[in-house]
Amino acid sequence: MVDDDPQLAEAVRRSLRAGYDVELAGGGAEALERLRRGERFDVIVCDLRMPEMSGMELFGAIKGLSPEQAERTVFVTGVASSPQCAELLGQVHDLWLDEPFAPDQVRALIERGLRR
Repeated sequence: MVDDDPQLAEAVRRSLRAGYDVELAGGGAEALERLRRGERFDVIVCDLRMPEMSGMELFGAIKGLSPEQAERTVFVTGVASSPQCAELLGQVHDLWLDEPFAPDQVRALIERGLRR
């Protein structure tokens, strides 16, 4: 999970600990560095709005680095107000959630990402 809100990320990790190994990255740059080092993940859950590197910017970098990993990137967002956000969410169809969300919604989102 890539999110600049450590409390939210930890809450998601706790809610998913039965059934998933959840690793946390505190922002896009950290996540991208891990991918550049060769780490791969079954699904990346990514916040769209982060201060240093947005989820959109991270997604673009992932597509260039590892297209198969980009296919399994899903998004959570509190606000998808910009046209760029709306365009990205249109591209990923059902692979995103609005915050706040319930644990069962995150599980369903991850399952959709795993089927890609």
